[in-house]
Amino acid sequence: MTGGLGVLNLNERIRGSRDELKAAKVRFEKVNIFACNDDPDKALLEIEEMTRSMPTLDAWFVTGCWATVSPQGAFLNALNHRRDMVVII
Repeated sequence: MTGGLGVLNLNERIRGSRDELKAAKVRFEKVNIFACNDDPDKALLEIEEMTRSMPTLDAWFVTGCWATVSPQGAFLNALNHRRDMVVII
């Protein structure tokens, strides 16, 4: 989940994280990139819908300031209270 697809520094974070995961030989599959336009409500709704529709999903990578202003409880709700989910901010 990113704050915006056209924001250079957010795209650089996505690319850098992907490059680091590959360099560390971490197996991962990119499912999709969602943009929330830094709207925490939209972001959490997208996270909740994707997490519920894909029970095998085990991690989220998020960029953007929306993640820093979202209450922790809202994140847990969006993740369907899955405490095994990895969230990288």
